[in-house]
Amino acid sequence: MVSLIETPRPPGSRNAMEPENIGGFSAARLTAPHLAPPVFTVAADTPDTSDLLNESQLAGAASAGEGRAGGSGCDTARLIQQALRRDRLVHTAVADANRVGKAILLWNGDWVQSGGQEGRGLSAVREAIMWEVAFAPEACRNKREHGLILLSLADGRTRFALGAADWRWSDLLGVSKSSSAR
Repeated sequence: MVSLIETPRPPGSRNAMEPENIGGFSAARLTAPHLAPPVFTVAADTPDTSDLLNESQLAGAASAGEGRAGGSGCDTARLIQQALRRDRLVHTAVADANRVGKAILLWNGDWVQSGGQEGRGLSAVREAIMWEVAFAPEACRNKREHGLILLSLADGRTRFALGAADWRWSDLLGVSKSSSAR
């Protein structure tokens, strides 16, 4: 930038570095351009919320304890829900994943990755569910289910969704049975 206007200065305060007057005019004073500091764009990590469900996605889902035993004596959903409510590791995993008060899809035929978690199905929650299913009576493990089932923590706001169109509790264990047994 070139400045052609000389700023007024008190008399006798001329700087030795300024150019001398040439023919009654002062020489142009060159100044360095004023540059704005560089702007750095930082890509913010957008949190992965693909495992979260909204109310319309939950419409029609059955909740644990809604009489799903069907006379078989197996209310596996209620048993698992009670175990999850008691398990401190489950509560910690939900809090660490910033999922408190949200509806989380854990299993839809396969365990679902939750947010920034390394494991699938919020690993502590997945393990607690698998233990309960593994030690449930065989008739309960093999009971046919349809659609989503919601399990909730004691706060009532944090919910876990499990299910697919047609599934059995044993499917959560990853053990496949022959199609004739289904």
